[in-house]
Amino acid sequence: MRKLGVLIAIVVVLAVSAYAVDLGGGLVGFFASMVYPNSLIDTFATDNVLTIPGLHVGWGMNMNVSLFSFMENIDMGLGIRYLNARTGARDVSVGASLAGMYAWGGYRIGRWQLAIDAGGYRGSFSFAAARYQNLVGWNGGVTGSVSYFAIATGTFSLGSAVSLQWLPIGEMHDTTGQRYRGRGAPFLDFSGVSVSILFSWNF
Repeated sequence: MRKLGVLIAIVVVLAVSAYAVDLGGGLVGFFASMVYPNSLIDTFATDNVLTIPGLHVGWGMNMNVSLFSFMENIDMGLGIRYLNARTGARDVSVGASLAGMYAWGGYRIGRWQLAIDAGGYRGSFSFAAARYQNLVGWNGGVTGSVSYFAIATGTFSLGSAVSLQWLPIGEMHDTTGQRYRGRGAPFLDFSGVSVSILFSWNF
């Protein structure tokens, strides 16, 4: 979370220094396959006669700042993203999260916007009952989205978006440096579909 705070500060500083024309954010709900983490959960649940739902859905947030505009329809800027998914049963808890910073570009037509972003992400995974504690890993990722703004005034916009995201973390390590890899799939994978509620302010 400390690194996420640093990323937020960087985005805000860049926005102010560049006289940002648009500052926006979004509340995100997502679905991801999480193939390898769910295989760990299934094995543990079977061995211990438990029912533990898989890691598939979660929540998160995005924050974007527009730094450059071209031809009144094209915007480019920076943003940060945080996603979180949790599950568990009885005294068993499983959690995964993803946080990172990205560069984005968008093309707006009336109330519609097409956007794509690419950035670097830090993933974390914790499943203490199965002896996976505080694992972390890094990788790049890409997201594409289609947005529609139902309310669009001169200074404020409110809308929704559907996104396809490719956000895998292939390898992770714990505090001792031991490395962990998935078998036939990324160890942690937030790739999937997300739906967001968006809001933005123009300055």
